[in-house]
Amino acid sequence: MSASTQGAGSLVRLADAVLIPPFPGRSAPRWLLRALENGLAGVTLFGPNVVSQEQLSGLTTALRAAAPEPVIAIDEEGGDVTRLAHLTGSP
Repeated sequence: MSASTQGAGSLVRLADAVLIPPFPGRSAPRWLLRALENGLAGVTLFGPNVVSQEQLSGLTTALRAAAPEPVIAIDEEGGDVTRLAHLTGSP
């Protein structure tokens, strides 16, 4: 592996170590579990990710099986939400 490839890999690992992305659905997708195994900091859960205590317990168990101590955040502020527009920045 070249030095530039190793540097890029290190940069990706450093970036992943601070990210806690959301995901669609009620169960963790394979890409997310692999990312957690490879150093992703954690995940952010939203309302559509949670339907019951039992489902949430199973979801968090799966997340913790992929990484020893993932950050599991939940976004539930209610009210109007302003999202960062990824192409143009916040309006």
